Amino acid sequence: MKPEKILFIVLDGLGDHAYRELDGLTPLEKAYTSEVKKLKDNGSQGLMDVISPGVPPSSDVSHLVMFGYDIEKEYFGRGPIEALGEGVELKEGEIAFRGNLATVRIENNYPIVIDRRAGRISSEQTRELVDYLNNEIECPEGCKVVFKPLS
Repeated sequence: MKPEKILFIVLDGLGDHAYRELDGLTPLEKAYTSEVKKLKDNGSQGLMDVISPGVPPSSDVSHLVMFGYDIEKEYFGRGPIEALGEGVELKEGEIAFRGNLATVRIENNYPIVIDRRAGRISSEQTRELVDYLNNEIECPEGCKVVFKPLS
């Protein structure tokens, strides 16, 4: 029996919070939903408790579970997923981490994160900061760190 082809659409972030950038609306409230309604009316849909009822998982965990991974045995983090999505090929022995540029203030010699997205700076500003990090970070011999600006 030939497997049936499907189009699997994940509305990631659909149940998100309201954002100032969206005039105080949630992504769903701001979205033009006529096409989503057509998909709903002509397809199948459902809800899934990825971990257990009432436990909100991260996006990476949700996607891995939906695609059949057992996250207790195969969880490898969001870094490799983001790298793959941007066309970065990891070779044997390489590790991909994911992080955000953030804004901090120093209190009592301790950094306090005041904006975990650095004010949602532009792509150009992100590239400038990443170039700076690539030029300034020194690693022990045999170790190389490369920062890449991803979306």
